Amino acid sequence: NYSLGSITKTFTGTMVMRAIEKGLIKLEDPVSKFFPNLVLENPVLNSKKITIRNLLSHTSGMPDLRYYHGGKYHNKSETGLPFDITYQIYPAGVHYRYSNHGFQLLGEILKKVHNKNSLQEIIQNELFKPIGMTDSVV
Repeated sequence: NYSLGSITKTFTGTMVMRAIEKGLIKLEDPVSKFFPNLVLENPVLNSKKITIRNLLSHTSGMPDLRYYHGGKYHNKSETGLPFDITYQIYPAGVHYRYSNHGFQLLGEILKKVHNKNSLQEIIQNELFKPIGMTDSVV
């Protein structure tokens, strides 16, 4: 067994692109399309809506959690997400900043559009099984 860590972002990105191929989502879809009560855009920054493209390219304006200490978070009880998520610190599309939360959010979007309970189930059924990766799990 090998721990994958951030390599799972590759699988998440692949699943997003597959969902785009299937017409389930579009690169320019805003996050708010899937989570209407989640407002990540910081009004002080005059940001555009955060899109799937922004999440995939780490340009959502979300901070890099490795260096973000003591910042503000949206509470999961308010957002409907299974995790607390940071506030935006840069306008969307302006600045690259590695974002774990962005990819966690992509996973939640995938769960919604596939109507599944876990990203692992989606990756297993949509990627691993079709290409014969019978010993792989996420």
